[in-house]
Amino acid sequence: MRTDSSRYWCGAVTPRWPRVQGIVRGASALWQGLRQLSGDADYERYLAHFATVHAATGAEPLSRRAFYDAELVRRWDGINRCC
Repeated sequence: MRTDSSRYWCGAVTPRWPRVQGIVRGASALWQGLRQLSGDADYERYLAHFATVHAATGAEPLSRRAFYDAELVRRWDGINRCC
């Protein structure tokens, strides 16, 4: 029986790292997808859009709270029902 301990330190036994990295990437992609579906990332998308399109006007972007209020009005304006 050969007991070559150098193979454990030289990186020969590291096949788990790619699998772990793949799992982490998959979890991150899943989390980002859930944020997109739930609308949680809308403010960050708004800020990116504002920086690219409206930054030259010198106007200030909406605060997170003002953006949230404006989105509620946009989504629910004209809907008068309980369920």
